[in-house]
Amino acid sequence: MNTSNKNDDLFLENNIIDLKEILRKYLEYKFWFVGSVLIALSIAFFSLRHTPNTYSSSARIKLLTDAEAATIPSIANFTSMAAFDINHENEIEILSSYRLKEALVRQLGLTSSFARMERFKSVAIEKLPFDFEQTINPDSIKSYQAYEVRLNAEELRINPTNNTENSYVFKDFNTRNQKHSLPFEIVIPESMVAQLIEKQSPQHFFQVVLTPIHNASLSLQQNIQVTRAGEFSDVMVLSISSQLKDKNERILNSLIDVYNLDGVTDKQLVDRNTIEFIDQRFETLEEELNTIEEIKKIFKEKNNFVDLKVSAPLSLEKQNRADVALFDIENQQVLTLMLLESLQKQNNELLPENIGVNNTSVNSIVYSYNEMVLERTKLLNSGGANNPNVLLLNKSIAKFRANLNRSLNDYSKQIEESIKQWKLRNQQYDNNVASLPLKEKQLREIERKQKIKESLYLLLLEKREIAAIKLAVTEPIVKVVDYALSSAGVVATKGKIIYLGAVALGLLIPFSILFVLFALDTKIHNRKDIEKEVSDANIIGEIPEVPRAQALLYTDPNERTILAEASRILSANLEFTLSKKEKGKGHVVLCTSSIQGEGKSFAAMNLSLAMASLNKKVLLVGGDLRNPQLHKYLKIDKKEGGLVNFLMDNSYDWKNSIIKGFENHPTHDTLIAGILPPRPTQLLTNGNFDELVEEAKSTYDYIVIDSAPTLLVTDTLLMAHLADITVYLTRANHTDKKIIAFYKDLKQKGKLKNLAIVINGLGPKNAYGYGYGYKYGYNYGYSYGYSEKVDRKKIWRNIFKS
Repeated sequence: MNTSNKNDDLFLENNIIDLKEILRKYLEYKFWFVGSVLIALSIAFFSLRHTPNTYSSSARIKLLTDAEAATIPSIANFTSMAAFDINHENEIEILSSYRLKEALVRQLGLTSSFARMERFKSVAIEKLPFDFEQTINPDSIKSYQAYEVRLNAEELRINPTNNTENSYVFKDFNTRNQKHSLPFEIVIPESMVAQLIEKQSPQHFFQVVLTPIHNASLSLQQNIQVTRAGEFSDVMVLSISSQLKDKNERILNSLIDVYNLDGVTDKQLVDRNTIEFIDQRFETLEEELNTIEEIKKIFKEKNNFVDLKVSAPLSLEKQNRADVALFDIENQQVLTLMLLESLQKQNNELLPENIGVNNTSVNSIVYSYNEMVLERTKLLNSGGANNPNVLLLNKSIAKFRANLNRSLNDYSKQIEESIKQWKLRNQQYDNNVASLPLKEKQLREIERKQKIKESLYLLLLEKREIAAIKLAVTEPIVKVVDYALSSAGVVATKGKIIYLGAVALGLLIPFSILFVLFALDTKIHNRKDIEKEVSDANIIGEIPEVPRAQALLYTDPNERTILAEASRILSANLEFTLSKKEKGKGHVVLCTSSIQGEGKSFAAMNLSLAMASLNKKVLLVGGDLRNPQLHKYLKIDKKEGGLVNFLMDNSYDWKNSIIKGFENHPTHDTLIAGILPPRPTQLLTNGNFDELVEEAKSTYDYIVIDSAPTLLVTDTLLMAHLADITVYLTRANHTDKKIIAFYKDLKQKGKLKNLAIVINGLGPKNAYGYGYGYKYGYNYGYSYGYSEKVDRKKIWRNIFKS
């Protein structure tokens, strides 16, 4: 297939895109496109036919904030937490994490899968139509294992597909009755064997595949997609596609449960740590209370103490109020020291919340600290210790720990200062109660310590009950909007889209190939290419490519071949061009080209014959002294006498070398070049050639000179002054566009007279404005958009009139 005869002429004059011309170029290769599309559609058809149906399932959940999740008002009051915005990116990462997928694989037993193998495709099934039990532990599956289960009327055959084991044959269709190394057991009742064999053809069988947990988890992680329902929505859409609808729905519903349980567990972790912390403090407080009770008992028994008699009610009232204030402050000091001790002992662990410290800043820092610890734990599970978010949280946690430690120390110092002040006041009040015995004072100190410990004990007991209630009624983190639902039809194997894609691909492939070929093509193919390079080019003729079955010469004036019609048109156009100038005897037509092989001699020969067919006396001169070609058309020896003989010796009678080579063209004469001269340039400048042309003008109507290519030698330029018109030959699919620049230079500098271009070698698809053909006449048209079929005699009658 020859594609070099096309040019990527995407633009016409004034840089206007000619879509019609572009479309015409590609439509010439319509069979490429049709064949490519048919092949693509065939591939798509067989692919769809042998591809199992795949269905899509999706579920929707809404992520709940703490305020939205709270169902018991008292719990919200106890915690007094504000609802924080949800970090959707983090939640998507958790839902997509490998950890949750591994939990799903273990929970649903997804390490084993089944398929029914048909002639050209594998169809997944939820379970085998007979009893199957996996006997191998999922953690013991180290590599992919596949087994073929085949049935016939006599036996059950199980073939491992790894080719490392032999087939297992069970005559009674029960693997439990025979020793084997298979990782599963199969039992088929005899009543079911005939039914199973009847339903399947000999080419059909079942396949059992065992997959390692790691691989199954990774596959599930890739198949499940998690997206937000909208940019500002808290609803998450979970979707999965496979051949089994029920399995899809079961996986998505289980993923929702696992994710919710994971979030609830994270919430419960704070409450569990709080309960454990309080339980540890209970043991210490109980020992301290028992010790104080024992001291009080011993003190009373030793001092025979019964009751305190107030002697100064006013002093005692002030002292009591001071004691209450001092008690509250000392209580805060104990709680602060307990929290500071817990902070120093634990590293990146949750701290107890709301244990009674009356400092808003400290409580806020503890809450924010616990939130970051929980978020860090989630990111560690999903992203690992090197996750940038984990590293950033580590820095934030460290800053919060330092801030909390500093706040607790500052608060402790404030409490100590307050205690000192209140103790000074108590000292003043004690001095006012001088009548009180020292023993009563000592007893009051013992009772005050007892009250502090009892109050602290009751406070921690209350906090423990609150944490226990929260642990028992922990709110869910998600609300199920829609449980998993499957699509009604097939979604993965979309036939229309695949067929449309096949058509698009079938058109794109040949288009791409042709586009590249057109882009790389730099040859001229028709007159448009020349007019694009030279806008004022005078194109007087187009010579079609002559079929091999036809003659290369216009030997009979009555011929009606493609070549004959083109030659007549060329001669008529040449006659019309010359008629614009002053007419006289012997017009000189100089035929040349840029390079060799463009058909210069061929065109000169047929042009001269076409002129002779009009009863004009024509002399064809072989002016190419370096590579003469006319003798080949006349089938004579090139060493016979000719132009070179006269140029070397003007006494030589060149008329004796005239050749009458065509019986049907009696007015046509040919003067070949003759022998190859040693110095052609000197011969053309000695004046003999000018003398020969002037002499021939008095005898012939037209002198057609076949000269040498202008780009290779200067011979043509030396005889250009003799020409009335210069016929410049180009050849379709042969002449490079860059060579047209040389023609343009010759035209601008006036080195060749009256330049007229003839395009040679045009195929039927390259002809601009008309096509060559013949059947009881011939067709031709013009580039103005119309064409007509005309009688041949009528055409020549109009030419003669012009």
